[in-house]
Amino acid sequence: MPIADWILPRLLIRRWLDARPRMADLRYQDNTVASTNKAVMIDLGGYAKGYALDRAALILRRSGVEAALVNVGGNLIAIGQPGERPWRVGIKDPRSGYPIDLVASVTIITAGGLDAGLRSDGNSKPMFITGPAGWQAMAAQMGLAEVMLIDAQGQVPTTAPMRARLATAQQGRVASE
Repeated sequence: MPIADWILPRLLIRRWLDARPRMADLRYQDNTVASTNKAVMIDLGGYAKGYALDRAALILRRSGVEAALVNVGGNLIAIGQPGERPWRVGIKDPRSGYPIDLVASVTIITAGGLDAGLRSDGNSKPMFITGPAGWQAMAAQMGLAEVMLIDAQGQVPTTAPMRARLATAQQGRVASE
């Protein structure tokens, strides 16, 4: 990697940190949010994927689709079931982790509902931020039963209900091979 490619991002991050952005910089008036600090920005991209999943699922259901697996950039929603077998979904292990480098991946299984995509997407963010040391307490506090985290070292801790689901899926896979 050329040195310029390495230094420039660090300089930009330093400039951002020196601006000391804080949630207290936000000003709310009716449906408008503004900031007194130019370094403060709101990015709803992560939550927008969950909303997009919910909208796609709604459109498919209204169109009579009984079984579908919708993928929006790594966020998935399952509608129905493909015949007699349950859905089988692969989980990627991303490596970059920058700027949060303690967690590579978080998987949350959320029960149905019209906002399952939004809830699963939104609920994964605190797991990333809390990291390997506190994600299980955070999951419990948020009432999330089926959660799996892949940390930067490749360890894969899970909640007990997620372990049970994975074990059941593995047994079904072995039986069908």
